[in-house]
Amino acid sequence: MKKNLFTLGISFTFLSVLWAVLLFYGLNMTGYIKIAKPLPQWLMDPVGFAIMHLRSSLIFFIILFCLYVYFVMKIRALLKNPSAKPSQLFFFDRLLNITISSFFAVGVIWTAVGMESALLQALSGFQTSSSPGQANQPGALDIMDRLVNGGLLIALSTTIVGGGLGYILRFLKVLFIGPAWDEYIINI
Repeated sequence: MKKNLFTLGISFTFLSVLWAVLLFYGLNMTGYIKIAKPLPQWLMDPVGFAIMHLRSSLIFFIILFCLYVYFVMKIRALLKNPSAKPSQLFFFDRLLNITISSFFAVGVIWTAVGMESALLQALSGFQTSSSPGQANQPGALDIMDRLVNGGLLIALSTTIVGGGLGYILRFLKVLFIGPAWDEYIINI
């Protein structure tokens, strides 16, 4: 019983913080409250910030997160059902592990896509001939700007988000399923 209370307490704490943040964000965006000190962009417009940094990888992260929630809920429901077959539980556990690993995969794949895009963007416009009259080559700051805006930002962001979510979701799996799963395995 204490294990379930701990998980319930963590869940309620997380949901309370989430609702407080959403309420604060909504009141700020509608103008009901004003913040005297300017906040970082990710606090003022988290959705826009996520879209800017993750671009199309955000779609895959959202799909994977929905699958993660579904599989966790399915496993928890099966663990509460005494007539659940072990094969069902093991199947959904494997699917959950694959979903968690897919967060790492999306991060790695979009890192490669972002790096390729950044390099192609940075190197576009260079003249290949070396005639002395061509002084119109982009400078170092222009190349750096092209790298960052061309895909380096998405490459770094997806690496961090994919890796971070992968490890966090592994931890949450143990927290939300672990005690009941261990008890089920012992009783088989």
